[in-house]
Formats: sequence, C-alpha cells, structure tokens
Amino acid sequence: LSDALFVLPDEPSDTDLYSLVQLAQIMGQVNDGFGFMPQVQFDSTIDEDTFSDYQVIAVGLPSTNSLITAYNEALPQPFLLGENALGQIRGDISYQLPPEFSLGVIEYMPAPWGEKRPFIVVSGTTDEGLGWAADALAHGELDGSLDGNLTFVQDAFIESFDLISPKEIAA
Repeated sequence: LSDALFVLPDEPSDTDLYSLVQLAQIMGQVNDGFGFMPQVQFDSTIDEDTFSDYQVIAVGLPSTNSLITAYNEALPQPFLLGENALGQIRGDISYQLPPEFSLGVIEYMPAPWGEKRPFIVVSGTTDEGLGWAADALAHGELDGSLDGNLTFVQDAFIESFDLISPKEIAA
C-alpha cells in the first residue's frame, strides 16, 4: 500500500476531500499503518510518467477530475464527456436514467500506463453518489459484493458487474 497515488480535482469539493480521507483511513487500517505512505496529486499537476510506480485512485466527479475524463473511453462504464451522467448505451443496449439521478460508481481496470497496476475510479453522478461510493469502500460494505470491475452504489444498495470496456466491444 505504500504505492497508492490519489488524484483529486484541482479544486476539490468537500465531498472529494471527505472521500479521500475515508479511503486513506481504511487503507491505513488494513495495513496497520505500517508502510502506508499515500501520495496525493491534483489532476492538473499529475505526471503520468510516474504512474507506473503507483496504484492510481482517481477520486471525484468526472466533470471535475480530468484524469477520469482522460481515460473515460477505456472505463468499463464511461460517463458522458463533460458531464457526471453515465453513458447510456452499451453495445446494442440503451437505457435511460432520470436527470440528476444519484449513483455512486466504483470502477477498476488494468492501468493503461502499465497493466500490472490497477486504475481505480471512485466517483458518482452527484456528490451524494461519490460519498456513497467512498463510504461503501471505507466501511467494508462491499465485502463479497465487489466481484466485478464496475460497482454501483445507491445508499445501502450495492451491485457489481464484470464488464468489458467499450473499446473491447468495438474490437
């Protein structure tokens, strides 16, 4: 865990900061604090050349965290560019969510900069959803239910899926 790198938006919201603290706290507890030396960077100051040395965890809404936007198309469940809404077409399936639908989103994929490292996104369609995602990770509510690369969290409801990325669908 000494190689964790959290990436926050340049102007993190209270929810972004709270989520970071929640995640760092549980990661430190899991490791009893020994050797846990997480790094935190703001998205405009990131140096992707150093990413191969870290397990990168992007925290924040997709509209404010440019790292999430940069790798959006490779995510198992992309967001609409420039928005916090989910892309609502997967292959031949189209679905509709109401505007301002609050949902926490946790995504995991091999890092594009080095597949031996994970790229984890802790986000949501709203600040409330981001908070739900971070709380679920921090409070162990995902025990046994994080069995895919995409997890949706809505308050106490947690649902995981194992999806291939949209790029793999197109191939």
